[in-house]
Amino acid sequence: MHEIGEIRACVSEADARWVQEECSRLLGKEEHVDCALLLQGDIVVFTAWRLLVVQKHRLRGKEVEYTSIPYRALTRVTIEAVGTLDLDAELRLWTGDSAEALVLQFTRQVNVYDFQAKLARRIVEASVAVS
Repeated sequence: MHEIGEIRACVSEADARWVQEECSRLLGKEEHVDCALLLQGDIVVFTAWRLLVVQKHRLRGKEVEYTSIPYRALTRVTIEAVGTLDLDAELRLWTGDSAEALVLQFTRQVNVYDFQAKLARRIVEASVAVS
């Protein structure tokens, strides 16, 4: 696993120690956290192989949902800028033939376009590796 400073340096507002502790049980033997960031209280983690999304369901109490998406499984990504209320942007991710998207909400602290560019590079790298 990368050092705490390297994770924090990516773009993260997240507590790097918490990210390491929270994700250590989710990672494969050779897998490590490349980058982590905080989005509206959720944690998004980039590894070499997949995107991990840790969502805390604040309305349902202490439930935490972990979503693991291999980069090669992503089929569509959209950005909706100038959201409603106080949200600045939403990024939606689809996998396979799924009609339902995973929605990530961005504020001004994290640039949605930089995130999308990093994700696009990972998707392309994963598709080239499979070919």
